[in-house]
Amino acid sequence: MNNPPAPGFTLAETLVVLLIMSAMAAMVLPGISPLLGGEDFRTAAGRLSEAFARARLDAVIDGARRRVVLDLDEGRFWVDHVPRTASGVDAPDSPDTPDAQDASQSDPSLPDPVKRALPDDLRLVEVSVFGGDPVTTGRVSVRVLPLGLSEPCTLVLADKSETERRLDVPATGAPSWRDATGDATVERAAP
Repeated sequence: MNNPPAPGFTLAETLVVLLIMSAMAAMVLPGISPLLGGEDFRTAAGRLSEAFARARLDAVIDGARRRVVLDLDEGRFWVDHVPRTASGVDAPDSPDTPDAQDASQSDPSLPDPVKRALPDDLRLVEVSVFGGDPVTTGRVSVRVLPLGLSEPCTLVLADKSETERRLDVPATGAPSWRDATGDATVERAAP
């Protein structure tokens, strides 16, 4: 008796199709990743958004000013108290005082801030606070008032391929991404 062949595919045919589909996916996925914004940009946006939300919440709860410190040279950021002078008022903005040290260094009663890093493939290349001139090196502080309002700012991040994305942080609400395409090119020193 001759049995007719069973309908369906053999194991060999299925493996060949899977191999072809895997090869096609390996060729297509690297080209799609930049269009999706990249995992590193999404991770950075989440971490930075979390820092601003934390600073706003702490400022409201404690009724005291906070700041988000962005270190462009080290690719780190943290939430800190606004340093105070000996008379108890907020320290003025100057290159020597607020950004040069953590508030805990001038006031030992304050805890050390927890410093977080950007993903390894990203670097913070520019920060503009409240429409001011862009800063490309050193530390920048974005102040947060006790009402939970922060200074609006724009952060520019770049990956290893020099693709830039901007994170716009409004005075209230969640930050939003936008591509840096179409913006004027800014000459920057290599890190």
